[in-house]
Amino acid sequence: MLSPSSSLPIAAGPSNAGKWVRLDPLVFLVGTLAWRALLDFAYLDLLFPLNEYFGFRNAPSLPGTLESYVLTAVGALMLPTRGRLPSTYLLHLFFVLGIVPILSYYALASEPRWMLYTLLSAYAMLVLGVRVLPPLVLPPLAGHGRLALLLMVGLVLVAVGSLAVKVGAGGLNFDLAKVYEFRAEVSDAAYSGLWAYLYSWVGGTICVALMAYFAATGRFGLAVLALLAQVFMFAATSHKVYLFQPVIVIGTYWLLARTPWRSVLVWGLFAAVLGAVALFAFFELDFVGDLIVRRTLYVPAFLDFAYLDFFSSHDKVFLTNSLFSWLSDYPYGDRATGLVIGNYIGFPDVNAVTGYLGTAYMNFGVGGLFLYSILIAALLRFLDGCVAYGLPGVFVAASAVAPLRAVFTESDLFTTLLTHGLGILLVLLSMMGEKPKPSSQHPRSEAAGDAID
Repeated sequence: MLSPSSSLPIAAGPSNAGKWVRLDPLVFLVGTLAWRALLDFAYLDLLFPLNEYFGFRNAPSLPGTLESYVLTAVGALMLPTRGRLPSTYLLHLFFVLGIVPILSYYALASEPRWMLYTLLSAYAMLVLGVRVLPPLVLPPLAGHGRLALLLMVGLVLVAVGSLAVKVGAGGLNFDLAKVYEFRAEVSDAAYSGLWAYLYSWVGGTICVALMAYFAATGRFGLAVLALLAQVFMFAATSHKVYLFQPVIVIGTYWLLARTPWRSVLVWGLFAAVLGAVALFAFFELDFVGDLIVRRTLYVPAFLDFAYLDFFSSHDKVFLTNSLFSWLSDYPYGDRATGLVIGNYIGFPDVNAVTGYLGTAYMNFGVGGLFLYSILIAALLRFLDGCVAYGLPGVFVAASAVAPLRAVFTESDLFTTLLTHGLGILLVLLSMMGEKPKPSSQHPRSEAAGDAID
């Protein structure tokens, strides 16, 4: 249903593109180190002075700084470079936005070394898993693209229509400063029973995937309608992340059209954070810097260390707060684990949630980190398998980037699969793939899918 030929064209670039491709490893490495240095500066100059109360520390050590810079370079060099496969792009995104801030915070706050190497070992297992696992697919589901599209459109229409009835025009909010006030008002009315799952699926994954689909097939008017539906989901629920997810999808499309995209990624983020620091330094505007530097980059890193610190000396959860609740009692009563950690860092009413590195350790300790890393590696290779079954890689990457960003920085893997729509997205992508022809029971080779067309 959706073939590479129907996707957005990739810019051919200037005639000296080959030269830039050859220089890409060096430019990316230098950019990664520059990105790391800028994050250190932004933390010391912007984040820490404004957010010391939250528990951030300013205790840099020279040995730890040198060690972490060496590890930053090693991490940049160990990333896979298989064209523009979804797994390659998503690993780069996780490294730049997730692992580099962890390395930075380790050095600037003098966090324990064992915690850093525990986190890095899990990340290394993730990269290794992506390197060695073959592309994974669900062949029996392939060839039902029209049905998948109808399901996506239907779910969006039901979600938007039901929210319009429940919330009404007076309940819509487009002001970022009032999201918590409006969310408290609409949460009980809107988020109940199965409706809660539907709204999380549509706002968290399906609507932006639909936008990506229409953009990939050149139907930009319908892509704009999907974008407007996503904005409505934000206005009706006051979940900020719904408003920013289209930016991530559009950025993915734009980025993967560049040659070489890896260098554009790291230097583009460098420019964005440098601009945020400049706004604070010259105009005392800290909103952008707070959103990018604190919430997006350093809060997940800070909480990963907090989760390891707490659960290294307290009972592990073993998924008794979700999948295995029938097997054993949850050890923390009626308090969610995010609230447990919030209380531990001094904010009892803060739901301090983080990504899979913290929650995997929370559930199963070090073994959980390796288990989750292998599962996520298999998930990333599943996305590559969708490319092998005929879906344009840029569409697959753009569809999956929003829920996987949540897995990397702010949500447990199984929560994202079941609640945030990642699981249903994987089924829909499988349905949209092309069935193998009778003459061959195997999808086209991975090499043929290396380029995101």
